[in-house]
Amino acid sequence: MDWHIRNEELNNKEKSLEDVKEEIVNLINLPFCIITRILENQGEQFNLELTGLQVEIEKIREKLQSVEREITECERRNDTDRKGELLKEKQRLLNELWRPERKKEQLERLQLNTKKLLQDAEAEDLIKMTIKRKEKLKNDIQQLKKQLEKKEGEVK
Repeated sequence: MDWHIRNEELNNKEKSLEDVKEEIVNLINLPFCIITRILENQGEQFNLELTGLQVEIEKIREKLQSVEREITECERRNDTDRKGELLKEKQRLLNELWRPERKKEQLERLQLNTKKLLQDAEAEDLIKMTIKRKEKLKNDIQQLKKQLEKKEGEVK
């Protein structure tokens, strides 16, 4: 009966070690999961901002096209006063268009960098690091099992 109790204790300790190993692996992966989620959220935010900027850019471009059509009409009618006003309006719209287009370029670069970070983190670093840590944990658990078995052998 004493042997069965010791065997059960050893099995319980092994199960506890496996549980600890799982918890450690989960804790190790947690920061990577958090970072990945933050990067994914940033990417989604960039998409939303880009969509809003695209709408703004399209509205300004439509106004520009309208002004350019009016300029062409003024040239045909030889209306230099109105043409001068429209040229000023066109310049104002071009200046107005510059800001959202520049911001769009910056957001696109940020979005690309974020995607690269996600790919690098997920595909390479995370996998390699997790595998290395998992192997180390397996080795540690095997050593602990051997120590437990040795102690159990000494107790008998």
